[in-house]
Amino acid sequence: MSYYQSLQALYSEELSFKNSVISSAIQFQKIAPVAITKIEDTPQVQNSIQYFLEEFAIFSCLFDQKLPVMLYPGAFTILDEVVDGQHPQAPSALRDLIIVSLRFKGISSMV
Repeated sequence: MSYYQSLQALYSEELSFKNSVISSAIQFQKIAPVAITKIEDTPQVQNSIQYFLEEFAIFSCLFDQKLPVMLYPGAFTILDEVVDGQHPQAPSALRDLIIVSLRFKGISSMV
């Protein structure tokens, strides 16, 4: 089973993982949550969910290629949860990543 397939299965089978992915997709799209069940079905959230699962599969493949460190602009809650062990059924290559979250400040705050 490919990483993408195993992540799709995890999304289908583990409610806490699914809820975290949906929450991340909603935050990514900056949609005000009115009713999560309705928002989850919107095309932009569905696209974000698919994108996250694909991105996690790519991160897992990169880990296998001896690239265990991911620099990520900003915070990525669901990825932090996986690395922190909150979703133990996630692929080990994803759980074992080293995540460096980058936070950029404006030039005026650097002076």
